[in-house]
Amino acid sequence: MTRKMVVLAMVGFWLGVTSGFGQPGGTYRIRTIAGGDPVRDGVPARRGLLRSVSGLAFDPAGRLWIADNSAHRVRAVTPDRSQADAYQAMILGRIETMAGVGSPSVEGDGGPAVSAHLSSPTAVAFGETGEVYIADSGSRRIRKIDQQGIITTIAGGGDVEPGPAEMAATSARLGYVAALATGGGSVYFTDALGFVRAVGTDGRLRTLAGGGTLGLEADGGPARNARLLQPWGLVRDAEGNLYIAEQTRYAVRKITPVGIISTVTGTGVPGVAGDDGPAVEAQINMPQALWLDTMGSLYVMAGDRIRVIAADGIIRTHVQAYSLPSYRAVARDREGNLWLGATSSIALLRSGSVATAIGNTWLDPDVAFAREALVAPVGLTADNDGLIYFSEPGAQRIQVIDTHGILRTLFERSGSMDLGDGGLLSGANLRPGIMASGPGGDLWLEDQQNARIRRVTRWNSVVNTVAGNGTRGLGGDGGPATAAQIATVTDMAVDGDGAVYFINFPRVRKVSRDGRIDTVAGSGERGFTADGSAAVGAKMEPTALAVERDGSLLIAEAVNSRIRRVGADGVIRTVAGGGTASGSGMATALAIDAPRGVASLADGSFVFSTYRGIYRVSAAGWLEQIAGDVVPGFTADGPAREVLVNPSSLWAREDGSILFIDSNGQRIRCLYPEP
Repeated sequence: MTRKMVVLAMVGFWLGVTSGFGQPGGTYRIRTIAGGDPVRDGVPARRGLLRSVSGLAFDPAGRLWIADNSAHRVRAVTPDRSQADAYQAMILGRIETMAGVGSPSVEGDGGPAVSAHLSSPTAVAFGETGEVYIADSGSRRIRKIDQQGIITTIAGGGDVEPGPAEMAATSARLGYVAALATGGGSVYFTDALGFVRAVGTDGRLRTLAGGGTLGLEADGGPARNARLLQPWGLVRDAEGNLYIAEQTRYAVRKITPVGIISTVTGTGVPGVAGDDGPAVEAQINMPQALWLDTMGSLYVMAGDRIRVIAADGIIRTHVQAYSLPSYRAVARDREGNLWLGATSSIALLRSGSVATAIGNTWLDPDVAFAREALVAPVGLTADNDGLIYFSEPGAQRIQVIDTHGILRTLFERSGSMDLGDGGLLSGANLRPGIMASGPGGDLWLEDQQNARIRRVTRWNSVVNTVAGNGTRGLGGDGGPATAAQIATVTDMAVDGDGAVYFINFPRVRKVSRDGRIDTVAGSGERGFTADGSAAVGAKMEPTALAVERDGSLLIAEAVNSRIRRVGADGVIRTVAGGGTASGSGMATALAIDAPRGVASLADGSFVFSTYRGIYRVSAAGWLEQIAGDVVPGFTADGPAREVLVNPSSLWAREDGSILFIDSNGQRIRCLYPEP
């Protein structure tokens, strides 16, 4: 399939600017080099462009509402009822925007929802008399669309920290609203900072759970005594019980109408054990979405499987599939079909497999992917010649931007069944994910489909496997990398000698130039081991990594909110985070948000990203924020501290500029110092 080449508006971008980057207090600017924010309303749902599906819900009329987080919109698909098959009805249904204009802010209250601004919506729910409720998480609000289509704020936007006492909901300062449920005239929501709250018809806010000190031992007592760990999914049954997915406690909890909390499933330890036995004794992995069927069975989306707890309390695996971790939202239609939302698509779960129905635009030859249509880019990297690479796993494609700003498709899955080792990249059977470039411009990439790491030689575009035998796991250390197991790769880096490092959570592994694979950091246990310990024996939660010029390894740990370094002595030490202060200062004296990306600069400094900005730590250890603001979001290019961003992957270029993926805007952007 041919693709149009689009010249990006990048006048002057390719001129390397280096002055001032090593100096604290310098100013920076942000420019977009690829990506955009199109809307394709009024077209068949299969051709609809989605950016980041975070919430799904069916309304009483059978329309599927979509919280499109990164597009800052709520969309809806009206199925084509002339089709008997649910899948065909959804494909041929029409998609349209119901709220949001695509730029994040809170403007528009009191007017039509379609003309209002939203900021990173995460969930949608419906009231008993036709109201639509939206978790507008970027603005830390809950908003309502009435039957006339007028939008208002019903909770959040204030500056008072909610406590145990009731208060006016619009006076409250909310955290990140992750999920919504309705019933009995109230709107219930989970605050990912650790609370379950409700807004009544009187406009008063009540805290139902969280804020206490007890973990699972809070069971049997008041829910307000519990300390909740990242509560996410939420559902309410006909009796008024609330079920909450606690992601990082690895449990699903229940709150009765009188406020008593108990554990439905999960022991606090991640795992998949316990099927066909009592749910309260079973282990569960990272529960996210929850839903109930008409028989009272509770379904839990957890990792690579959906588990179901029957009314008699017995748990079993409903379906298991490698593709399930890609999905984070779920809705059940009137016929009992399950619809799953991924980053840029929505699929029907049928007979244990998924069939994409909405947002499947890479199958549509009439859609030209260009500046305005990136599909959830990951794996950002660049070489010393100025070429920028990124992959789009959903579109099964690798894109490259050359030094003239021309966007081309380097690889697009051809349908070949041949692994392709020793042949051209264009003919290989692979699904690209995380990538990194190395000496000479060679490209290393995660092959998500075949559980391998592949290397593409630049001069002839030949692809070969450098690690992985096709089975998923962590086995094989100390032997040939091509005979080892490879689990999902979450980040990758290549050193100056051509050795590749990658995160196989919760370990960091290395493939040496001689083809041997070893673990260089991580004991295989999640957690935290104090500084000064051998890295290979340390408990850790690695998120991202980078190799410094001297060969030291920087490891970002989101859960532990630190950046750590492994030097030549193999000892792990904190270099950012772990303190209590805020603002600028010595990096180890400050508290930092969960880091998502890290990159090393030539002057000995490094940068890291959080959900709301990019930070630089000088070679002397001084930390300052150089891009973003106090909240995440998306705004147009300009002075870096005035641009709202949600950066993930980082890549430091030789000229000192920083490339990053802006998750909210679905863009590739560049941070560079002003002269």
